[in-house]
Amino acid sequence: MSRATKAYASAYQTERVQSASMTVGELREFEVDFNGALNGETITAAVWDTSNPTAMALADLTQAAGIVSVDATANYSGRAEMRVTITTSAGRWLIQRFMVDVRGVALGGTALTWTA
Repeated sequence: MSRATKAYASAYQTERVQSASMTVGELREFEVDFNGALNGETITAAVWDTSNPTAMALADLTQAAGIVSVDATANYSGRAEMRVTITTSAGRWLIQRFMVDVRGVALGGTALTWTA
């Protein structure tokens, strides 16, 4: 797995959008820390979704200690909005959004291969 993209959810700046870019074929973990916005509540449910399932495939949702994460695979070039919506023990919904730019790799020309 490559690097992770992390966001810190805020109870005061709920419109905040985290930007990220990926290359086609890349697998990356997206992680959101909701601890600053929970006010002593716990997470009872989490839903990740994407506006462009062709560009991004999501898998392996996890949640522990106020942090939720998902693995995303970039499949095709394009832009995709991802968001995670959590429900708290008090019944509140909190949302963190990501805007992901998936960049393609130009094929053709010269390719070099090394093998052991």
